[in-house]
Amino acid sequence: MEKNEYPDDFDPTRDEGFLKNLEKVLASSAYENEAIDIDTGDQNTSILTIGEDVEEETLPQIDTSSIYVDEVPMEKEVGDDVIENISNQLASQVGMEYEVLEELKQRETVQKKPAWLMPTLITAGVFVAGLFILFLSEPGRNFLISHGIGRLFADHTTYMPEESGKVAKGIQFLLPSFAENVPGEESPPNLTTPPEPSPTDPPKEPEKQEILHHFLVLGMDEAGEDKEACSDLILMVTINASSGEIKLTTILRDLFVSMPGRGEDKICFAYARGGIGLVYDTVERSLGIRPDGYLLFSYEKFRSFIDAVGGVTIDLTAKEADYLNKTNYISQPENRVMVNGENHLNGDQALGYCRIRHVGTAQNEYNDIGRTARCKRLIMALYEQNRSRSITELSRVLTEGFKMLTTDITGKDCSEYLNLFLAMPAAIFSSYRIPAEGSYTTSIIRGQAALVADLGQNRALWQEFLFPKVSDEEKMPTPGTQP
Repeated sequence: MEKNEYPDDFDPTRDEGFLKNLEKVLASSAYENEAIDIDTGDQNTSILTIGEDVEEETLPQIDTSSIYVDEVPMEKEVGDDVIENISNQLASQVGMEYEVLEELKQRETVQKKPAWLMPTLITAGVFVAGLFILFLSEPGRNFLISHGIGRLFADHTTYMPEESGKVAKGIQFLLPSFAENVPGEESPPNLTTPPEPSPTDPPKEPEKQEILHHFLVLGMDEAGEDKEACSDLILMVTINASSGEIKLTTILRDLFVSMPGRGEDKICFAYARGGIGLVYDTVERSLGIRPDGYLLFSYEKFRSFIDAVGGVTIDLTAKEADYLNKTNYISQPENRVMVNGENHLNGDQALGYCRIRHVGTAQNEYNDIGRTARCKRLIMALYEQNRSRSITELSRVLTEGFKMLTTDITGKDCSEYLNLFLAMPAAIFSSYRIPAEGSYTTSIIRGQAALVADLGQNRALWQEFLFPKVSDEEKMPTPGTQP
């Protein structure tokens, strides 16, 4: 056995060699009279004494069992309220931490979204809102209708502005236009706005100023070998957008007028001699008003349009049917088959119907007043006949109608006018004729019949038609209404 190595069952208290060596060591040290307690593991502890005077005695037994037990104080019993308070604090802390974590996760999610997502969503929302406004609101529908028709108008009409460019086109609100003086005549008043009261008139309460728009419609007869092209139909359409009034004024083609720079002749020759600019100048000088735009169609295009939409159904009186069958107002003899009552007219027949002047209507309307009434009835019949068509068919009908027109109104102007007129109250139609009955004489000038009229009187009468005076009785409120 090597040094410092001992068997597992070695017991120094029973080894004589060990005890002898121990005594030697103690004898040579300063511990001669010390008593050493050697715990042998038995219940009784023996005392080994060293020295001569020490007697063996039994020492009091010490309980050493407690030195091997952890001296941990007992916990006090904790009350339920304390536990509940601790639990609430922990729950609150955990909840706050959870919210913070959720917020961080949301931020991370937002940051991870593509940069194009939010602009796309906003654009889509604006688009949907725009569609809602356009299709479900009345102003929106009017906007779509006016701009859609305006686009067709621009694409299919023949645009021909006046050469002089004297007045800018477009919607003209209360635009003053003063006609030139005709020798021997007073300067005509401007009929675009109501006339100013004279200083001698009693003061009146201010009234809402009306806005009128004037459009000139010209129906051109074809020129022949022995005749000059002329405007067989001259119709001024005046629209009061605020009241819904539509006033149709027929200017008789034989009215003898002065054409600026072209001498004197019947007004129907103005377009053929100087274009729409000369027509504007002549109407302004003679009658005191300059149109906002014109719509010109030839007879041939009118016939083609009526045929393209499938004709139009009109009721004729016996006199109207007989007159059309016996005259050349219907150009093709094979089409002179009119009957009393309902007739479905083709283009040639419809044009003849609109040109009748010398036979009264069912309402006893004669001359150009009767002609205007017939044109209005034909337009309303076309409207009723085509209103139930599909969008595709209506687009085709409008396209064919616009192909018939030559105008100085642009597509943008057309959209603006339509947007204004679609918001009008229910339309109220009225008709007028220039020259008025009793204001002219019939003369033969250069071998042709002409109407020589008192233009000053006719301007005043037309002014009364466009701006009727309201009597004091009419201004008085009816019982039960607010003044």
